[in-house]
Amino acid sequence: MEDFELLQHSNLLHLVEGEAQLFPDLELIVSEGHTVAQQLPRFHGDGTHLTSCGDVIPTHAHLKPSWVTAYDVAPVTSIEEKKVLLAEALEDDGVLFLEHDPGMAACRLREENGHPVFREAVEL
Repeated sequence: MEDFELLQHSNLLHLVEGEAQLFPDLELIVSEGHTVAQQLPRFHGDGTHLTSCGDVIPTHAHLKPSWVTAYDVAPVTSIEEKKVLLAEALEDDGVLFLEHDPGMAACRLREENGHPVFREAVEL
């Protein structure tokens, strides 16, 4: 923390802990499965949302809830958090931003046999 004290005291840095509403259409949601207190930005607009999935869903290959990275600090928590993100994306046709996917920046989902699955790539 002391590394950031000068920036914080100069009013150039504002640290945010936990979940937060940064702006009217931008919130931070907290994930604990991949790493402790990872904040995922979620942008709202036009009745839907775009969630930056970070390392919780790094690529479209990780859309299956049980497919987690080998270095998740709490893989069972990752699975549960991923199920919530997927259900929320299905609920309002949300977009999932996949920051580690080399071929697809974002996607939308559809439901198949009671499970969320990839529907379409979304160009950003």
